[in-house]
Amino acid sequence: MGWKQTINKWQFILSVFSFILLFVSLYQLEIVTINALNNSCFEFPFFIIKASDFGLDCMTWNWYVRDFWYATIILAFFLLLYAIWRWE
Repeated sequence: MGWKQTINKWQFILSVFSFILLFVSLYQLEIVTINALNNSCFEFPFFIIKASDFGLDCMTWNWYVRDFWYATIILAFFLLLYAIWRWE
């Protein structure tokens, strides 16, 4: 049997989604860290959500956003582990 017969398409999609989510989260976490070092606020694309919308200062906002991306990284890692575990 070739590998194409042993792979489930949903497991493959979950694996790809987990990798993408993991690397995007790591990249966004790097941006949050650079903004924190420069004492500037992290802004989502197109200014969808800003610190001023919640009345927070930049450092508190960066902490919240940083924690969000940490949680996303952990979620993506466990999704990837689950996909690999189900792949076997």
